[in-house]
Amino acid sequence: MPSTPASPAAQAKNAPEAVGSALAPYEVLAGDFHCHVNPPDSPSDVARGIEETVELAAQEKLDFVVLTPHVPARFFQSAAQRKAVLDGQKNLQKALAPHASGKTIFIRGMEYTDHAYGHAGVAFGDLEAVLSELDARTLGGKPELFFERYVDKGGLLVVNHPFSTPLESTVAVARANLSWRPFTAKGPFPSEIQALARLAQGYEAYNFAITELRDRFLLADSEHSISRILTRMDQESVDKKRRLIPVGGSDSHSHYLRASTFVLSKSRSQEGIREALAEGRVCVRSRAACSLEVRAGEGPWTALGSAVRGSVVEARVGGDSQDIELFVNGAAVAQPSAGETVKIQVPVDRCSVIRARVGEGYSGGVYANCDLG
Repeated sequence: MPSTPASPAAQAKNAPEAVGSALAPYEVLAGDFHCHVNPPDSPSDVARGIEETVELAAQEKLDFVVLTPHVPARFFQSAAQRKAVLDGQKNLQKALAPHASGKTIFIRGMEYTDHAYGHAGVAFGDLEAVLSELDARTLGGKPELFFERYVDKGGLLVVNHPFSTPLESTVAVARANLSWRPFTAKGPFPSEIQALARLAQGYEAYNFAITELRDRFLLADSEHSISRILTRMDQESVDKKRRLIPVGGSDSHSHYLRASTFVLSKSRSQEGIREALAEGRVCVRSRAACSLEVRAGEGPWTALGSAVRGSVVEARVGGDSQDIELFVNGAAVAQPSAGETVKIQVPVDRCSVIRARVGEGYSGGVYANCDLG
């Protein structure tokens, strides 16, 4: 494979070692997208409060943490549950206020927890505005409106641990079915689950507890869930004609957090993080995969989440890793060295999603010849 000399590294603070200039506008922020906290979570389920969460985030040098306390399925149809969820969010905001000037950006979200159909991370939207516009009676008849309106209000929806099906094990949680049933079971599904399936902008590709504990020790394959989810995500992107983002989270209920989601952000702010996620400038498990750059023809090098057109695209990855793979629609197509430019032929009449694995880290996609909605 032909190679080209490495261009100057991106100048952005904390950027992965790049080979071109596509990363220069961005700062790589490291975060945990799936973190439980007590309260609002129950002390019988979550052992860690807000003060310890703040301390752990600082120890792990996290730029952001998305707090995702559990909320029950269809909570928005019950006046009592609506109040409990809103009170929990307001109390969480008060508890975070003394830490607003700290280095970690804390983002309030929730984990929509439907034990029959699956779980979803819900963040960045204006929950109070949604519930003020849609009363319990309205949502009793059309529960799908909750997720539609939440996305309209800037919210992101992420399907959590979509392929976490039960395993025979002495570990109780491994025996639970935590999977996303639209992927692992036959319908029909309730209207709000159909809405979630249609509107979800991403999937939890890297769940620390599942990958590093369940998959590594019970299946002896730490790539089991990640590779399966990313392959499915690429298929969904092609079918749905839109970007789908991988995210990572610790799913921590106790005394640890992990840098598991990395975003190429234009600013060190909640809005910068939300925009980076929505536009697909994200990698999981390690920051190295965020250095993937792609271009078509003599066009400019572009970063993750971008769209290019052409029958031949060029791709390259920065850093110094010698463990690199490039994928097109889930299939491995090349194993370049760091800084090496690889030419990839792609069909001009259908969508191709290009992504990279660098060591244990995986990138979001670059979209070749895709009519993205």
